[in-house]
Amino acid sequence: MLIALMASLALATQQPVTWQIRHGSVDESSHPALEITTHVAARSLEIDVNCAGIQRSRKGPTDQGQTIRLEFPLSPGTHRCQGRLNGEFADGAEGQAPLDFELKMPVKLSLTYSKEALDLDEHWIAVRSSHPLQKLQVEIFGPGGVPLGRGEALADVGSLGPHRVQWDPSPGEVVQIRLRAHGTMGEVYSLDLWPWSYKVPHADLSFATGSHEITTEEGPKLQAALDNIQEVLAKYGQGVGGFPVPIRLYVAGYTDTVGSKSSNQQLSTRRARSIAAWFRRHGFERPIYVQGFGETGLIRPTADEVDDAANRRALYLLSAWHPGQSLLIPADHWKLLD
Repeated sequence: MLIALMASLALATQQPVTWQIRHGSVDESSHPALEITTHVAARSLEIDVNCAGIQRSRKGPTDQGQTIRLEFPLSPGTHRCQGRLNGEFADGAEGQAPLDFELKMPVKLSLTYSKEALDLDEHWIAVRSSHPLQKLQVEIFGPGGVPLGRGEALADVGSLGPHRVQWDPSPGEVVQIRLRAHGTMGEVYSLDLWPWSYKVPHADLSFATGSHEITTEEGPKLQAALDNIQEVLAKYGQGVGGFPVPIRLYVAGYTDTVGSKSSNQQLSTRRARSIAAWFRRHGFERPIYVQGFGETGLIRPTADEVDDAANRRALYLLSAWHPGQSLLIPADHWKLLD
């Protein structure tokens, strides 16, 4: 912080008074303040300050080394403050000085993004900010938190974005993106993104007509898929500093067009839940989400009432961020497995 000294007392053998500017904290735990410290005992120290219409005054004696704090509960932004300080000190010195300074009350900075504003092949991402930025930094990491690249971009003054930053890449699969935004009032905000997913190869189960029960004979198919899932988690499950990557398992069920759309929707949901519950019982400890699509999202479009094994299938997806809608995922109604 800048320490301003009373110019009228500059010839004194000891500077009787110094002051410091304290800006507010982003988490609103402290207000902006002016702190005045007397290094020589004062018979009278008079302070009168106005910041954005908020008046603070103090008059009276002070001890040597005493600090007076005047707080200003200001709204977010930068505020001009003006006033005057008068002092009569125990050593006989007298003086006065004008007070003219700025206090800042930052607001909590946040970033928003969309998957459409990320291009891993071209190595750039764009985000919007809740208020203006000075600059945006990005770091890219691969499996296990291995650094793959970094970049920095200055933001347009006064703009809320989109702020675009590009990184210099190294070969490797991107698992984690760490953004660090610097606001115009000294705020700093970090955001981690995990643009990673893995479609688990597997053999689809054979269910009895209208049933969602998994027979003992079908268990080896699920065990093979679970073994593959655990191998993938061992490789991709940890990010920077060994912290876990928030990978979740998404299980979706589909049917062919035999039967009513309503009954197929319900059946596919029950089958997806049965598969998810099997994974849970057999050792998968991370969150599992389920959704049934019924006849929606056919991998091979057919007419109604067509018995097609290709459409009676399931999707197992490991993903570190919420999967968006697509031809294979035509709706976004995922439910967390209880």
